[in-house]
Amino acid sequence: MLKHVMINGKYTYYEDEGKGTPILFLHPPGVGRKIFRYQSAYLKHKFRIIAIDLSGSGDSGSCLSRISLKERAEEVFFFIKKLGLENVHLAAYSGGCAIALTAALRFPKEVKALILIEGFARVEQRLHHYLYKASIKMLEEREELAIRLISSHLTNDVHLREILKNHMRKSDIQVWISDYRNLLEFNISPHLKEISVPSLVILGVKSKFAAKSAALCNEMPGSKEVIIKGSGLILKKWEKVNGEIAAFMKTTEQHGI
Repeated sequence: MLKHVMINGKYTYYEDEGKGTPILFLHPPGVGRKIFRYQSAYLKHKFRIIAIDLSGSGDSGSCLSRISLKERAEEVFFFIKKLGLENVHLAAYSGGCAIALTAALRFPKEVKALILIEGFARVEQRLHHYLYKASIKMLEEREELAIRLISSHLTNDVHLREILKNHMRKSDIQVWISDYRNLLEFNISPHLKEISVPSLVILGVKSKFAAKSAALCNEMPGSKEVIIKGSGLILKKWEKVNGEIAAFMKTTEQHGI
């Protein structure tokens, strides 16, 4: 069900499905909440699934054209407080993991666990840098082409691809670019040991960034690494990803988290 709340003078839109322990999903820059369509459809039968459009993304408005990662983390904090959520598990994909990690570091009382899907503690590989810089340039010069390429990269599902494209077209391009630039500067590596909440790190065995991501994320005391075999984007392997999330959630609930 699509809902909205007022945060920082603008409406923030989100989908809220299911009951039980809340999992709040954070999307990569510009993509919006609908990237988690398959996670919501499956996991809502076991948990409360909340997928947010962060400010300037999808249906959510923004007062600013540049938003720092700290401000993104504060936005998540205000959202959690606004909804009166407790025992929140933050789940994020790709660039959204930078926000999740920052929020867990800054607001440890609000974040009970992390689920990081192809996340990273910093952008350190040349190819990773190139991809973000190329995305920025394309958004500045050929916005529609960027949207088409990103949606094609994210899913093989033609129907979902069209949904994503239409949703991304609503995003504020300047905020989108700002979020990419934040990721180029992001480095939480020195603080990983301070994040002690239970964490599930889901990586693809053939991911270009898997080795670096695994090495960095495993510095968190309460982390568990899961490798999903096969090539290609692991979010496309939604059944395996959902299975790992459900298993992790069951474990945290058994331990009273």
